[in-house]
Amino acid sequence: MRVFIHQPWWMPEGLRYRALKAEAEVVEGSINDLLWDLAIHRHALQRVVDALWELDELPRRSKLHQLFYPMLRNYGFRAHVARNIYDSALAIVKSARSNGSNKPRVRKFTARLDNYDAKVELDKGVVKVILRDKWYVLRLKHRREYIERFIGLRWKEVHVKYEGKRLFVSIVFEVRYEPYAPKGFMAVDVNLRMITTFNGTEVRRFRTRLIDALSKRARVEELQKKYPKRWRFNERILNRIKALHRRARNIVIDSSWKLAREIVTRAYKHGHAIILENLEHLRDSINEKNNDIRWKLTLFAYRKLQHAIIAKAIEHNVPVIIVDPRNTSTTCPRCGSRLTYIHRLAFCRNCGFIGDRDVVGAMNIWLRAVQACAGLPGSTQSASPMNNETRQSRGTKNEEMKKTNRPKPPISLIMLFAGPLYGVLMSTIGYRRVLVVTSGMATIGGLLMAATVYVHELMVTILVMIFSMIGIAGMTVTRITLLISSTSRERMATMTGTNTAMRLMGNTLGPVIAGSLETTYKTPILAYYLNGMPIFYEVPGREAFVLSFMIAAATAFIVMVMSTKVTK
Repeated sequence: MRVFIHQPWWMPEGLRYRALKAEAEVVEGSINDLLWDLAIHRHALQRVVDALWELDELPRRSKLHQLFYPMLRNYGFRAHVARNIYDSALAIVKSARSNGSNKPRVRKFTARLDNYDAKVELDKGVVKVILRDKWYVLRLKHRREYIERFIGLRWKEVHVKYEGKRLFVSIVFEVRYEPYAPKGFMAVDVNLRMITTFNGTEVRRFRTRLIDALSKRARVEELQKKYPKRWRFNERILNRIKALHRRARNIVIDSSWKLAREIVTRAYKHGHAIILENLEHLRDSINEKNNDIRWKLTLFAYRKLQHAIIAKAIEHNVPVIIVDPRNTSTTCPRCGSRLTYIHRLAFCRNCGFIGDRDVVGAMNIWLRAVQACAGLPGSTQSASPMNNETRQSRGTKNEEMKKTNRPKPPISLIMLFAGPLYGVLMSTIGYRRVLVVTSGMATIGGLLMAATVYVHELMVTILVMIFSMIGIAGMTVTRITLLISSTSRERMATMTGTNTAMRLMGNTLGPVIAGSLETTYKTPILAYYLNGMPIFYEVPGREAFVLSFMIAAATAFIVMVMSTKVTK
């Protein structure tokens, strides 16, 4: 047996950043003058990058000021704009050298401005910027409710970008991330077609649109293979390739943010912490794969989705835990042995565990956070292990427990006290009305019980249960009374025996159906730790109870329909 214990990394509280991104239009000043300033900004940035690239050793920031500040001021840039230019150039060169890339080329019209060269007025929906000698007023073209989310936050810098014949503005805000104390954990396992979450009791799946983006990427490769030399110079083919890349990128970004919002909202609702996989070495693992799947994993937006989840978690102060993803899909979550796969179905030769690949990954991610947070081997456990008495399959050492009298079921008590009341109602308003009303109550009660499975309010469940039992008791008492009163004296014994046989069949068939559903739909529950190894119990899942209540409601509805045929 192998047990993998990995220490998780909690995203610490502190200062974080959020960005407001919106399309903008120039309402004061000329768009042509702004584009000219952005073109000069790009040219100056490229000059600084070229100069730094020729140096064997990159200078310190103070030396940068001496080298490039006079030149940038001669272009007409303001002091802080010039400082942002050589700071950006230094960051670009460092990144290119660390990645082993060629000399970088600045292609986009973009500028980064701080609070000396920009003014943000979100209440008016405008941003004022200046690069050289002219102020420009930009109006944000976005929904008002979206902009109002950032009112009151302290902004740090403004980014202005011109791309695709449209002007965009990004405003970076400082926020205080103060995560709450989690009540549980929600593990997130990301796959190409599906995102699977597991919170210890429930598995949920979210379908992604990454296959759609993947098809766009596949079409790009087909065009490049079909026209290996022409696609770089043919404007029609090149525009088609750019359009496909743009659609694939938009699909990934849109899908990531929508899924992140749904996952974080669910975690926030239940007070859970979100567990994500550590993707620091994703690029290294991609390079080790074969060429057939490398481009799939390149497009596969792990980081896009993780960035969106973290950004939404910061917005709602949801705790985030990062765990080591190694062997999460190959380790049995029950015994820790190595799993064997048949396509995507995993089974353990040691303990007999069977599960889907995505579910196995989500459960192991959840287990690693629980193991590290609830206790390592030799430490205090979050739940005390079972002793010898409780491990026994039958009975305990406390013999006096066997002498405890079993209380009567609630339905028997209701029938005991409500029976005379139903008798009075039957003699007053008739069998038919009582049977229709009580079977209708039983139908509504069954539907409400199915709904209360997802409601974590004990009082609501008790009230709905009492309502259902009143309807079931009235339906049963009225049906038996009607059967006896409408039977002749000669056939009384036969009809009573038939009624008893039918009730016995119902009492036998009901548990068989319920037991089959409870066996089919199961949910693993963490029971305790044994030498650091989590031990699970499988209990009936919510689906089993919902289907049982729906079958009961359908049966009561059939009785209600049949009761309308009762004559006086």
